[in-house]
Amino acid sequence: MAERVDLAVLRLEEKGTFPALGYGRSDDLMPGETVIAIGNPLGLEFSVTTGVVSATRRRIPLDDETFSVFIQTDALINPGNSGGPLLNINGELIGINTAIASQAQGIGFAIPVEIAARVAGELISHGRMRPVYLGLTTGNTAAALSRLRGVGGVLVTGVEGDAPARTAGVREADVILQLDGVTVESPAELTHLLAAYVPGDRLTLRLLRGTEEIEIKLRAAAVPAGYALAYVERNFGFKVDDDRDGLFIAAVSRGSAADKAGIRRGDRLVEVAGEKVATEAEFRAVVEGNLGRFPLRFLVARGNRGYYLDLP
Repeated sequence: MAERVDLAVLRLEEKGTFPALGYGRSDDLMPGETVIAIGNPLGLEFSVTTGVVSATRRRIPLDDETFSVFIQTDALINPGNSGGPLLNINGELIGINTAIASQAQGIGFAIPVEIAARVAGELISHGRMRPVYLGLTTGNTAAALSRLRGVGGVLVTGVEGDAPARTAGVREADVILQLDGVTVESPAELTHLLAAYVPGDRLTLRLLRGTEEIEIKLRAAAVPAGYALAYVERNFGFKVDDDRDGLFIAAVSRGSAADKAGIRRGDRLVEVAGEKVATEAEFRAVVEGNLGRFPLRFLVARGNRGYYLDLP
């Protein structure tokens, strides 16, 4: 299951072959194009609705910080249609209907097939979504910078040596405007969009450098072995370990972000970026999925009290 993308793969144990839909393309869809949605709304099996593409690459807020990108259609997508196919007039799969609540009628959304296929392939091959590594860090200072420049975007605050971003030519102080044509406006949003990519994928960043907009192409890499723990120690200044009671802070570097925030050796670490962590392996996985995202929120427990801390 890929929770961030809201997709899962089911394995069928039955023998024999099954009919399968062919893949279409969602990247060349046009508003007004006819689409077909199939599902089981309200338990009514094999229900078919039709409509048109209302918008492509529609950015929909998932929470206060993150957006995701969907195909918008006026084909009815009711409770029970989630997970069903969205087809073009050739009967090809162009999206997966998803359950985004809307108070308006005639507004439905689907995950583009390119994302769905990429996620499915990764889950089948590796059993999970492996996070991608670009080797850049971003910060929330982009908001003030964008007001001065009159644009949105995410400020690049650091680029690691020999990382894909550095090799491709990304520099500190660049402002990321788009990822593969999709506008990004916060570090959290960039992290969420990257969750749908896998190591080896090619992607295009549209950057603002000074007063000039440029495009840079790069290939996402896998997170290097042992990188997550070193990343936390370097950027936040603490080490973790686990025991039968869960995850705890094993060491805190003097003068580090963790030290200044009041984190102490022996504190229990309960959550990272809203996800519960109880083992070092779980901690590594969550950190790998949030590389380059600053600040990062930690839930730390000391005695009977818990504290949310945003480490810059």
